Amino acid sequence: MKYIIFNWKSYLNLKESVKLSKIISGFKKSKKFKIISAPNNFFHLALSEKFKKNLYATQNFDLDGRGASTGSLDISHLIENKIKYTIIGHSEMRSNHGENDKIVRLGLFSSLKKEEKNIHEINFSCVLLPGFIDSHTHVCYYGNRSDEYAKRNSGISYQQILAEGGGIHRTMNSTSNCTNEQLENETLKRLNRHFLEGVLTCEVKTGYALNLDDEIRMLEIINNLNNDNEIDLIPTCLAAHVTPKDFESPKVYLESVVNELLPKVKKNKLSNRVDIFIEEKAFSVNEASIFLEKVKNDFFITAHVNQFTSGGVKVGVDYGAISVDHLEIITEDEINYLSKSNTTGVVLPG
Repeated sequence: MKYIIFNWKSYLNLKESVKLSKIISGFKKSKKFKIISAPNNFFHLALSEKFKKNLYATQNFDLDGRGASTGSLDISHLIENKIKYTIIGHSEMRSNHGENDKIVRLGLFSSLKKEEKNIHEINFSCVLLPGFIDSHTHVCYYGNRSDEYAKRNSGISYQQILAEGGGIHRTMNSTSNCTNEQLENETLKRLNRHFLEGVLTCEVKTGYALNLDDEIRMLEIINNLNNDNEIDLIPTCLAAHVTPKDFESPKVYLESVVNELLPKVKKNKLSNRVDIFIEEKAFSVNEASIFLEKVKNDFFITAHVNQFTSGGVKVGVDYGAISVDHLEIITEDEINYLSKSNTTGVVLPG
């Protein structure tokens, strides 16, 4: 048996595909060959219902999970569209996977399914969704502050808790005093929970270190975990979270971050993103402006702003931040200013 394949991919729209399918349906049938159409994959169902006698094949079928450059299909597409034939092997894949221009195999899918071991069949009803992206997380830390939640509920402000040595300072102590293994395990638990909830890309911030060396340690752990879990991790250096107690002032600390920490981060390619917490008890608008002026040419910028007080949005926008996050306290003027920029506003908690 010989096969004649009309493979027109996405070069024809649906109306043009219907016209060509009508012509193909008028061809005289022969026992010596079969005529098979391989149209745009999105048109399979419409065409097969309209031209029931025509034979259709998929293209870009993903045999082993590696995927095709043009977007691969799995067995569910064949089942849902009642397609009997599939083309395995595609020229678009050859640059990535060493395949060539030749069709590897053509035949009934029921036969190919029996011959191949690497086919994963979804045999139940389901919805295929893109993976979620969590663009702002603090999953890399050690310790527990659940008692502070009760304080917040009783009316004590976060700023007061922070001033008393709690909040970020408390987590900094716990994180800097734990072992690498403890920090890795706790972070991985949180990432696994995210994965089970559908998150496939996750930004992960540092910011819980008592010194610059521990900031490096956190970034190294985040990068290591990127190779040890199902989620793609985006490490962000949030050394400018709050000033550690051992530094005499925010100004001195930020200068150390710029002159000592960030050159190592850049050299070792630990992160290409820098974050700063612009808020009372953290870093002022003026301190943040000086800091961002020094880092804007070497790193992408994101910023914690307007969580408790306004003022940070303009700083983030003025220094070209990718995003300004929190925005729990924001004025109409700030909303208008943000709307006219290329900076994305991330509302938290969400």
